[in-house]
Amino acid sequence: MTAHPRNDHTARAMIGRRRFLYYSGVTMGLAGGALAAPAVPAAAGQMRGPLRGPGSSSKGTYLIPEDFGADVTAADNSDALQAALDASAATGEQLIMNNDYFTTKPLYLPSHVRWSGTGRVTNTAPDLVFGITVLPGNYHPAYWDQLTYFTGGAVVEGAYHMTLDVPAETSNFAVGDIVFNRSDAHTTLLRPDNNPPNDVIIFPHYGSFNRIVAINTTSGRIDFEFPWLRAVDVSMIAHADNSIIDFHGLRTLYCAYDAQVDGIRLESVNASAIARGSTLGSTIHWGELRGQNGLFTNSVCFSDVSVDSIIVDRKIIDIAGNSVGSQFHINQATYTKTARSVRISLIALNESMHDLTIDIGTINADGYDFDTFAVRMSRVSGIDVTIDALNCAGLTGSVVSFINALDDGPGDTQFVTRDNTVTITSFTGGSSLQSFARYDDPGGHLIRCNLNGNFVATPLANAIGCDGTGHTIRGTYSAGDLELGDATDLDIDVDLGGNVIGCPDPDSTVIVNGNPVTC
Repeated sequence: MTAHPRNDHTARAMIGRRRFLYYSGVTMGLAGGALAAPAVPAAAGQMRGPLRGPGSSSKGTYLIPEDFGADVTAADNSDALQAALDASAATGEQLIMNNDYFTTKPLYLPSHVRWSGTGRVTNTAPDLVFGITVLPGNYHPAYWDQLTYFTGGAVVEGAYHMTLDVPAETSNFAVGDIVFNRSDAHTTLLRPDNNPPNDVIIFPHYGSFNRIVAINTTSGRIDFEFPWLRAVDVSMIAHADNSIIDFHGLRTLYCAYDAQVDGIRLESVNASAIARGSTLGSTIHWGELRGQNGLFTNSVCFSDVSVDSIIVDRKIIDIAGNSVGSQFHINQATYTKTARSVRISLIALNESMHDLTIDIGTINADGYDFDTFAVRMSRVSGIDVTIDALNCAGLTGSVVSFINALDDGPGDTQFVTRDNTVTITSFTGGSSLQSFARYDDPGGHLIRCNLNGNFVATPLANAIGCDGTGHTIRGTYSAGDLELGDATDLDIDVDLGGNVIGCPDPDSTVIVNGNPVTC
């Protein structure tokens, strides 16, 4: 994968973050030592029998699913696999899984789990919720405003603490608690299509899971393992182990802390390989994600997530709902259009996310022929996306969209979409494409959203349509016009197959094909 330096904004994600050890091949450095390399998988088409370690789980050096009743011939191993995961989390022993198993309900990824191997978990349930293969945490953004919060004062960016307004309220917390920290400022999304009572979704402008490391009951100060990555005027804190009734019944909500996974493959026949989410301080490497959606999650906080291969017919990546300070690495992804494919972005990055790096190798999606955006960013800041190659010959919309939507719900504070970068080293499209990139700023705060790459196609509308302020745009665009619109303070230096529409404002520098543009 092409190396891509962090910009100043994504570098802030490293403040106070653990220095995780990266995996190499099938071996990943974990706390307490490296994982043993899983056994070499059988050749294609060859039947594999159960692989057992020496002795029983209590006497051996690691756990295996068969110790908990899993059977490669069984139609449903949900309970056995969950028991194995819970045992790994409770004992600290590694669960090594080199066989393939079927399930009929989601597996919960517990805190402190150690799960590795070449095996596959395939969920065959027809339901879109119970057909999810793994829930790496079980929060949905609809829950944020339903938690019980305690309020504190202002917090500066980079701080590792907050101070409650009422010091006695520290009695509600203990060292080691996993909590959700957020700003009082928020954006309201009205979602009448949701089942009651979740017809209104609140997105805090900043929100993150964290872990308490110290409490001062006299001053009301609470110290955390990870920093606040944004300054907030009013700080809020809630437990992350709340029980909230949703339209699936009473569900216990949780965040997976210090979870470590290496190489496991996930498949959902009728739903998403993973969904919902909430991980903190975790290192997760999936060998493969296959289903309607691939990396479909939210609230990934101070974690490293990687995937060797994603195979979908809907979304490749959808990361949302207060994900902060994390890194994502995807080697390759394949989109195939089927009867259940819908008009939706291949890569959706939205709703209150801060300081993420997302590196992607090759995306093959020539069958993706919808009139929408392949890559969409909205209400996010400090997001750095690099794609080595995006092949999307059928796309009839735009490749990249930067948008800052208008926030005018009850009690809303206008969100700012700022300091984001998308680099696509090679984009190959077709003759039905509308544009390479669109900037839209109805909310008035689309700031410093940068674009770079090599784009080859024949757009019908324009190459780039500008809006907002402060953007840096580089790269080569084979055809189409550059429309400056009302954008201000631009820094543009591109090779362009079309013309320039409009005049740069006095604070902008626009160079096209080596020539400064003036009016």
